Amino acid sequence: MLSKQNRLRKNDVKLLLKKGVKIKSDNFFAIIRANKLGVNRFCVIISKKLKLKSVHRTQLRRKIYAAAGEIYAVLKINKSFDAALCPNNQMTTKKSSDITKEIIKIFKKWEKIS
Repeated sequence: MLSKQNRLRKNDVKLLLKKGVKIKSDNFFAIIRANKLGVNRFCVIISKKLKLKSVHRTQLRRKIYAAAGEIYAVLKINKSFDAALCPNNQMTTKKSSDITKEIIKIFKKWEKIS
């Protein structure tokens, strides 16, 4: 689980959804925006349209938060950012190592764009 300073609040998520850069990958839809706080913040948005029970949505959310916590050592981005990660239906069967690789790909795409 991420620490409290690394999680986005509801009001910040709304702002991120309006003004963030949208990036798609095979299994994720991510919205990322640079911030001036010096802290990287994440949120995971799992839609009920995935037809998962609440238990499985929570398990997937925990896997994604754990993967997001692991990428700090791998990523060497000089900017601080806010990110909303939205998985698709195929992510329910993936292992946490695959999730980590997918998130790293997303942030490398964002680094090239910005």
